[in-house]
Amino acid sequence: MIENSYSKTIADVEPINSVDVLNYGGTEEVIVATRDDLRKIVEEPCLAACLYLYDRNIRTVNSSANRQNIGNNGWIGIDYDSLSESNRKILEQLMSEGIIDAKVLGDGTGRRR
Repeated sequence: MIENSYSKTIADVEPINSVDVLNYGGTEEVIVATRDDLRKIVEEPCLAACLYLYDRNIRTVNSSANRQNIGNNGWIGIDYDSLSESNRKILEQLMSEGIIDAKVLGDGTGRRR
């Protein structure tokens, strides 16, 4: 079980320093090899959700929740191609209801469809 004891607001979060993260040199387009890698590249407001998705084999391709990049909002990008057929149906339902914004669906490579 993942507990989220995070008590700060996004406006309090500094962006993750992208230098030498996972010995890659940045947080963009990093292939996550282990669950613990997420703790190094995902900002704390998004971490519990990204860990939850990882545990269910749903690949997150990007996220942001810091005051510099987005102000008071956060987001997580999901690789549509990593979803099971049943999860795709759930996603499509949530998009049709306006709960999830589907402006950009990625293929896991940073390319947009």
